Amino acid sequence: NNDPNGVIFDRHTGLYHRFYQYDPTYADGRGHGEVARTWGQTVSRDLVHWEDWPGIYADTPWDEHGVFSGNCVFNGTDPRPICIYSNDPCSIGVCATSDDWVNWRKRACMTKPPSTKSQTNHDTSIWRDSDTGKWYLLIGGCTFNAPGSGLDPNVPTTPNAPCHGNAQLWTSSDLRPDFIGPSSNFTYVGPITPGGPGNYWELPYLLGFSANGTAVDDYHHEEATQYVLAFGHGNAYWVGTYNRDNHSFVPLPRVQAMRGWSHALPSALWSLNNGSADAGSPNTPNGHVVGQPFPVPTPGGIGALFWTHTSIQVPYFSSGLD
Repeated sequence: NNDPNGVIFDRHTGLYHRFYQYDPTYADGRGHGEVARTWGQTVSRDLVHWEDWPGIYADTPWDEHGVFSGNCVFNGTDPRPICIYSNDPCSIGVCATSDDWVNWRKRACMTKPPSTKSQTNHDTSIWRDSDTGKWYLLIGGCTFNAPGSGLDPNVPTTPNAPCHGNAQLWTSSDLRPDFIGPSSNFTYVGPITPGGPGNYWELPYLLGFSANGTAVDDYHHEEATQYVLAFGHGNAYWVGTYNRDNHSFVPLPRVQAMRGWSHALPSALWSLNNGSADAGSPNTPNGHVVGQPFPVPTPGGIGALFWTHTSIQVPYFSSGLD
């Protein structure tokens, strides 16, 4: 019923797959909670006509209490999707793969939280650096201290030290659909910002762009020369640089924030559109398969459908927060 973040195009079948949090017992005034949430699935060939398919159910020891948000990717030419999502209560990151998009094999690929305040997996976004073959997973969370301060970012200096919203980074040397070998597990890297604003972030996305503002797909993340860091705290986004050596994002002096929108944001497919990242034009089967979701907010806390025509221009952002 919310968070349609797992959007991906399968070039082998010509189908778009969209996953979202689904509770069949949800009703206004009653909310969630009567059954464990699953990842609902809809499919389409044209992004106009949609069909419900079986989803990813809460049916293993790792996700028996609920399937929360995540994202899906393909590893090279292998036709099997790999979906990584949060369990309920975000204590485990679950990796799932399938031969038919209906029957799923799962394992716990993230099991240790960065700290007592920052959850193991909270809203997954994924990219790959093609020159090294490494996969990176960015999740929401918080840190107590800034990286480089000489203090452990995930250890409070006092019993009541505040935790500051941050994006936590994990990596895998080879994300294989058969999940054979220890390299299929993600290992923790660290936070990518000093921390803040707010005390917790959701839905972090590090989106790559070329120098002229065109989107770089998330299978060649290293080709970007500038980045947008979007995160769910007032749904702000920053334009800045990302250092792959020390995994740090540094915002430019000019910042734009989008305030007053829901944290439960939907997603969009990136495409190239005259120097803009367009949330309306989907990737075509013979075009740039980007697969990079991006939240599209609308006023009043109502999420726009993921094909809503909303564009952001990079690097031409208006002035916002200083």
